[in-house]
Amino acid sequence: MKLNNSYKEVKMKNIFKNKKLLTFGIIGLFAMVLVSAGLLTYYGQVQQNVNVEQGLAVDGNSWNEPITFEYDTTSLENSIFVSAHTLENTATVNAIVDLSDVCTGVGSCDDITTTYYSETNLRSGTLELSKKDSNWLPIGTKVSIEYSTDEDGNFIIENPENIPTDYILVYYKDEEFADDPTRMGTPAKAYEVNGDFAIPSKDEGNTKTDVDYCITIDNYEHCKGAKLWLVPEVEYNPIDNTLAWATGWKDNYYFETDLLGWNEDNLLTNPITILAGEVRDFIIVTEFPVGVIPGSYTITTSVVPTA
Repeated sequence: MKLNNSYKEVKMKNIFKNKKLLTFGIIGLFAMVLVSAGLLTYYGQVQQNVNVEQGLAVDGNSWNEPITFEYDTTSLENSIFVSAHTLENTATVNAIVDLSDVCTGVGSCDDITTTYYSETNLRSGTLELSKKDSNWLPIGTKVSIEYSTDEDGNFIIENPENIPTDYILVYYKDEEFADDPTRMGTPAKAYEVNGDFAIPSKDEGNTKTDVDYCITIDNYEHCKGAKLWLVPEVEYNPIDNTLAWATGWKDNYYFETDLLGWNEDNLLTNPITILAGEVRDFIIVTEFPVGVIPGSYTITTSVVPTA
């Protein structure tokens, strides 16, 4: 059947009309997308970048950086291990902490003791030395030595010019207890102080349980610790670390007037408050009794925030 021209014209008009409607719909949808994309999703943003720094540091170290010391002893010795440390509060508020220790080893830790003290003069200060009379009381002019310690606890002389000519500073280390009747009959070792070792030594007899130099005859500020002396250089044997004890030695030696160490009265007890901006000294003293089962032991002290 043939379609007349008028029918064809109507059909074509409808087709064009539909195309216009379709085109308008697409354009309208596109316009809606553009309008939607231009709408505000927020009216501004505030970004806070926070860098958290450690407020309390042990020896200036990061909280996750362990401080490790290696020691050796035998089961026949009553050894004392001493290490001096600092707690530095860089915050604007006080820090309240506990010191806690955990001991692990091949044998029992029941008789191994760890104690904390709040004072040490190992970091820096003035060492006064003097000759002494027959009662071991200071006489004459004292010699003052300014000292400090490095990050490893080694003793550093700040004014070596104050040391008398032909004298050297020595660390006189008693290995026995202070009240041991054989102590004076078995002279201790002497070590020239030249900044390469820590004081007191791990086997220093004057740091042990029965020692007390705060008694009347000595009246020292520090009850336990190390003795440093000024002795004539010719009296010192650096090979076997001994003194000659030549005639008249007592008139020529400058002896300690206090011990380098800590005061027994300044025992630290928890909780401990470190004021804002304060640097607090503390030392760890661990004592091994005679008879400990041979093997490896680890004593870990943690500085922990209070609950």
